[in-house]
Amino acid sequence: MGAIEKGKEVVITRGSNAGKKAEVIEIVDKTKIKIRLETGKEMLISPRHVEPA
Repeated sequence: MGAIEKGKEVVITRGSNAGKKAEVIEIVDKTKIKIRLETGKEMLISPRHVEPA
């Protein structure tokens, strides 16, 4: 995962939330991370679909 770490800010690159900033809350495993959008919504997403902000 490299630069994707707990507490870091990321930008979503795919899907309906593409372009939005989020914070990494938890790294579930190598295929899923839990993020919190600026709106407060939490979701599971693939680390392939985010990049460091």
